[in-house]
Amino acid sequence: VTLRIARWRMAKIWFGFAAVVLVILIAQAAGGIYGDDTKRAFSWALPNIIPNVALMFSVFAADALRPISQNEPKVRKQFLSLSTAVSAFYLVLLTVTLVSPPFVDVIRPSAGQSPIEFLELSNLWLTPLQGLAVTSVGVLFFVKDQD
Repeated sequence: VTLRIARWRMAKIWFGFAAVVLVILIAQAAGGIYGDDTKRAFSWALPNIIPNVALMFSVFAADALRPISQNEPKVRKQFLSLSTAVSAFYLVLLTVTLVSPPFVDVIRPSAGQSPIEFLELSNLWLTPLQGLAVTSVGVLFFVKDQD
């Protein structure tokens, strides 16, 4: 697969999930789920998504006016599949975590966790996965095109 196609496939996943996460977070904030901790909820969510999305956007912006090369670098399909799977798994888990606090309260009422405390606890499982996702995406977006 050409590097250009691989980058766009990955960007569609990340941009799509970023939009979903932001819409959920805005709806939750508007519904008062986080109470006085709304800023903490956004401070939890944005670092989990924005660095990769910003990297992708900046690479696309830098390449926007360059002519498309006839000799584009290729990406192994297996690596693209692995990167896609890791990113999708991380982003699905991030989204599930974001919508989970009300259900956690129903399942374990004795836990007594606020929604923001649950989000902050989720860093225990999300951070290692984010590292893998960032690494796999970084390979695709830090590779320099051949001129």
